[in-house]
Amino acid sequence: MATLTLHDVPDELILKLKHRAREHGRSLVHEAVVCLESMVQPSPDPKTVAKAPQDADRANDPVLAAELAEFAEMRSWFKGPPIDEAELVAATERDSH
Repeated sequence: MATLTLHDVPDELILKLKHRAREHGRSLVHEAVVCLESMVQPSPDPKTVAKAPQDADRANDPVLAAELAEFAEMRSWFKGPPIDEAELVAATERDSH
């Protein structure tokens, strides 16, 4: 992995980054990497979101595109990899019994 050194970072920005790191249970460095990753990843293209024919009408929905972008941002707030569908179904079934 490469090393990145930043100079002249405003104190206020460092304080905000430290606060975010505490909220997310991350180190300052990990929080900075997560923030950088979220800024360089492209926003989801609504045309590629639709996977099933019944979803085709929703592919051009600007509200859906905005919500997906918001969800992508929220995902960066959590530690660990995204939960896949099987894990989500298993957790839902476990909690519903």
